[in-house]
Amino acid sequence: MLHGIRSLPWDDPHNTEPRFARVRVRERVLPVLESELGPGIAEALARTAEQRGRMPRPSRR
Repeated sequence: MLHGIRSLPWDDPHNTEPRFARVRVRERVLPVLESELGPGIAEALARTAEQRGRMPRPSRR
């Protein structure tokens, strides 16, 4: 729920299109990571991304 607004499930027709990187990652990369590193890797990566999003970004020189 986002700011008190309930969202309804939506079936995105692009979720199965391999031309999109997110689909290729979900269908090809994550299964390999799970087989090599164990179940739960997707959740661990999501947590890391969320934590990284809260960290200040280093300045570029």
